[in-house]
Amino acid sequence: MALLKKSKKINFLISIFFTLAIIVLFSLFYKGSSSTQLLVDVRIPQDDKYQVFYDIGNGFKEDDSTTISVEKSEDIQTLNFKIPSNVKNLRIDLGTSIQTIYIEKVIWKNNSRKHVWYPENIITDFNIKNNIEKIELVENQLKIVTNGKDPFLISKNTLGISIYLSKDIFNIMIMYLIIILVGVVFFCLLQVSNVDLISKLNSLFNNFKVISLCALFMIIIIFPMLSNTLGITSSAPDVEKRKLAEKPIFNLKNSSYKSFFSNYENYVNDNFGYRGQLIKLNNILKVKLLHTSPVDRVILGKNGWMFYKADGVIDDYRGINHFSNEELEKIKTNLEERKKWLEGQGIEYYIMVAPNKHTIYSEYLPSNIVKYNQESRLDQLIKYLSKNSEIKIVDVRSALLNNKSQYILYKKNDTHWNSMGAFLAYEEMAKIFESDSIITVPVKLNNYSIKEEISGGDLANMLSMNNILLDKHLKLVPNFKSKVVDVEVNRELFPNPNRLVVKENTSLEKHPKLLMFRDSFAIDMIPFLSENFSRSVYIWDHNFNSNIIENEKPDVVVHELVERNIQALLYDNPESIKN
Repeated sequence: MALLKKSKKINFLISIFFTLAIIVLFSLFYKGSSSTQLLVDVRIPQDDKYQVFYDIGNGFKEDDSTTISVEKSEDIQTLNFKIPSNVKNLRIDLGTSIQTIYIEKVIWKNNSRKHVWYPENIITDFNIKNNIEKIELVENQLKIVTNGKDPFLISKNTLGISIYLSKDIFNIMIMYLIIILVGVVFFCLLQVSNVDLISKLNSLFNNFKVISLCALFMIIIIFPMLSNTLGITSSAPDVEKRKLAEKPIFNLKNSSYKSFFSNYENYVNDNFGYRGQLIKLNNILKVKLLHTSPVDRVILGKNGWMFYKADGVIDDYRGINHFSNEELEKIKTNLEERKKWLEGQGIEYYIMVAPNKHTIYSEYLPSNIVKYNQESRLDQLIKYLSKNSEIKIVDVRSALLNNKSQYILYKKNDTHWNSMGAFLAYEEMAKIFESDSIITVPVKLNNYSIKEEISGGDLANMLSMNNILLDKHLKLVPNFKSKVVDVEVNRELFPNPNRLVVKENTSLEKHPKLLMFRDSFAIDMIPFLSENFSRSVYIWDHNFNSNIIENEKPDVVVHELVERNIQALLYDNPESIKN
């Protein structure tokens, strides 16, 4: 009898310990992921600071706010603000300068629950505005034009949303009750089975390593799947630039049920818990320990330099992707047709090629990447056009190569040049503009202060390590008060309207106007070029658009494109400009 009581007491204590252990583990996981976040998906044209104020009963106060410093980007980026859960109202401050931004959505998230404001919801629910000149829907995004230094939106009463998000606590309470119930069942099973648990535990402890390995394996296998159900996953950066598979719906009424299982497999592969974090961990181990790139598009070079690998850029460097004679003739014909058509309207025409990073910093490429032919595709094209045509090509390679010992001109963790590299390219273009009497006073380097900022880059982002592979980027900050301002136009008339940039210099009203077809390498040139023209229009497109030129009536047209994309010069001209 005494032995039975002792066994019952031991079983009870073991059951209590078992239950408490599960509760503690669950609480740790839940606490680690339990955060209320306000996620703002926005495209920002210039470096700035964004701030969110949250009213928790005291109104909007500086102490009840969170601020994020953001960098300009042509792409949508997600700003993540940590805020409390008991919020009555929200105020979103949209930077500190006059600009045009695009908001895709705002998400208020608390563990497994979230509330989403899409552009049309933002218009109706954030009804108090300040320093906002215009707000409208453009291509499923909310276009906001600010006209002051303190633009912000204030929401209507968000207490109902806050209560909805906080109801997630009921799910947690249910989980605790289930855990306690499991503990009771465990105790009952011990009593009914009459197992000598002490001796069993002694046996298990003797095989502790084996049991631990098995347990760890089971946790690794099960937890990622279970975490979605429990709502304890955390967000990871979207670096794949693709839409993840959505959960399929099983329906016998249509033929889609036949592909249900393969679609569901795709859904699980794309959405299992902590997928992003596991990918990031894998990348960190490969980059930091093995010095190998886990992503095909990225090459790890020497001394911390990284290089882009896609779009034939390695073939460019090695000199094995030359144009055929037919292609060279086609490019010549295209450019001469454009030049002749523009000259008929009194417009100057220039081509500017931004060199690949590999061209300027080849010494940091891995030793196994070597040149096969010393003449690159760009060398071949410039040589052919200089011999057979009068097309003006601005070749900035010598300027960059001659100055790279004095300044770092490209970002180690990014495909692009930095502000200094862009300025040197601008200088080369400005020299030609001066000689052609287009501009008279180009900006000088001594008009700017050279600053350094720590930042990630697009190559680091491809590795999911944008907050780890940080580097110093040179940035030129003007020492003068610029008269250049953003201008709003009907973006629907332009290709890639979300990436359109239009500037006007209020101090140069009677000076020439610029229109540039361009890519991302022009982003850091825009501040310099815009200082020399009364109006500058920067179109992210490599097609020659005669309609836009006729509407804008520029004095100068420049086509800027990165070296790896010079095949875009083969694109056909509009029929209206052909001979």
